[in-house]
Amino acid sequence: MTDTVLDIKRRIAAMPLMGGVCFVCEKPFKKRKSPIIHHLWYDPKKKKYSDYESQLAYHIALEKEVRANPKQFMLLCNKHHQSLHRLKRFNPDNLDRLISAVRMTR
Repeated sequence: MTDTVLDIKRRIAAMPLMGGVCFVCEKPFKKRKSPIIHHLWYDPKKKKYSDYESQLAYHIALEKEVRANPKQFMLLCNKHHQSLHRLKRFNPDNLDRLISAVRMTR
């Protein structure tokens, strides 16, 4: 039987260095929740997601990458992965001010 993308994601999430929970909210990934394996940085010598012919092919390669270098990745739930990428769009100076505004708001 062939692994699915979700099987691979769950296996990665279960790796001891990955922790099995979202880095931000620390909630475990339940049966319906799919972990996002987030790159902290990309190796320019490796293929990107868009270079693969399918999601499954990408995740098979990703599992090997995570096993080889787990410190290059973090687990996030979908909500916090989307939030992270939205925040990355801000100018770094404005991002600091935005975070300050969030902390000042009740």
